[in-house]
Amino acid sequence: EIASKSRLDSGYRVMCRAVRHNLDSKCPPVDESSCELVIDSKGEIGIRLGGKIPASMKKNVYDTELVCTATELLCCKCGCQSGSQDKQRILCVHILAELYKLVRCMFGHRSEHILLYLVSRVVGCTVDGVVNPAPSDNDEDWMWRVSDWSDDEYASVKRSIIKMMSAAGEVISDSTLNRSIVELLDKFHTCTEQRKEWAQRCKVPPDPAQLGPI
Repeated sequence: EIASKSRLDSGYRVMCRAVRHNLDSKCPPVDESSCELVIDSKGEIGIRLGGKIPASMKKNVYDTELVCTATELLCCKCGCQSGSQDKQRILCVHILAELYKLVRCMFGHRSEHILLYLVSRVVGCTVDGVVNPAPSDNDEDWMWRVSDWSDDEYASVKRSIIKMMSAAGEVISDSTLNRSIVELLDKFHTCTEQRKEWAQRCKVPPDPAQLGPI
């Protein structure tokens, strides 16, 4: 969506180039990028990422930095000739490549870790055969009650959980979409063999030459 809004066409070409930059063996992983959570003026939670992206044809390495929410790119800068500087609002391919590092991380093991963390914090989920109880006075900030969320919050969390389940290798069917949040998390917690097969398939990165036109 961000790529589409940055181009007169569909943004497909710039996304293909971003993926190729990201799969470059010289491109450092997201672990080496700076990262922090932010809250924008509308109260939306976002992320600030900063890292290095190698040039495609030269030995140059560009410093990139961006701030985005789930739906908007708020600001960015890049050291390449086409990149934003100061108050410019220019989206170059290296910014998308930096953001795609996070996507690859989520399709690795990060989504699985987040979901398993949620299982331990949501009241009603089952961990090691024991149902998470309602929080006491000492742990009410730690345990989350789904019933405390508004309809919009519930729907937003459910959409995010389904996206992370898909990224972690779960097959999303119509029956999956009709489950409650507690049912989704319990299902994910018990389907370990399927995730092992997914992890095995993800060990070999895709061939950049098969990712579309540059």
